[in-house]
Amino acid sequence: MLHIRDRVLFKNLYRYGTNVNTHDLLKAIAIILMLVDHLGLYLLGNDLWLRTLGRGAAPLFFFLVGHNAHHRFKSEIFTYGLILTALTFFLEKVLFIDILINFVLINWVLDHFAIHKLSNKMLLGIFVLLLILHLFTNLWLEYGAFGLLFAFAGRLSAEGRGLYWLLGAFLSYFLFECVDFHFVNHTNYISLFATLCLVIGTILHGYQERIWKLDTVLRLPILVISRYSLQIYFAHLVVFKIMA
Repeated sequence: MLHIRDRVLFKNLYRYGTNVNTHDLLKAIAIILMLVDHLGLYLLGNDLWLRTLGRGAAPLFFFLVGHNAHHRFKSEIFTYGLILTALTFFLEKVLFIDILINFVLINWVLDHFAIHKLSNKMLLGIFVLLLILHLFTNLWLEYGAFGLLFAFAGRLSAEGRGLYWLLGAFLSYFLFECVDFHFVNHTNYISLFATLCLVIGTILHGYQERIWKLDTVLRLPILVISRYSLQIYFAHLVVFKIMA
């Protein structure tokens, strides 16, 4: 039964139903990991323990974008992405395109690209091409071509295949991020990151969206975090960037 108070405070909270589904749950986990990552980056002097945990957020976000059957252009996401990109340039003097713009680009690709018609050989070629593109795109686009790599994993998973693609995506992500964060001589960070990739990869393998009836006090927080994830992402980044 819906509470009138909930309707007043969160008019869009129940636009996808009143129950928590697996999409809500994964998105809430991704948001929490993202907040941990940004807390370590902006407010705690680039704390590597928190940043290592935060490496789990991006694969979840991109996978869910790809798994979603609808890939329409959303002006709100694009606008927020432009504002955050401009804020980063103003505060840090670096032109680095925000992840929200990456989401928009991925939606456009998935809307115009019939991945289900591709053979395994063609998929292998695209996988290698995306890895090469990542070497260049990650210099100016947040998460570079890894965004599309994990989104394709989500799209293939929705079609009932893509295990090897998902494995390859996580292995590549693990290696690239270890190099990027200079984990080579830090076995503790490597162990935590490897465990994180293994756990998230296992969760995403065979993922299907299902209703998860949750009648505890956690239901409302999970719904709020999931269904207002864009607003949470935008607001906290503005505050964290200015504070830093």
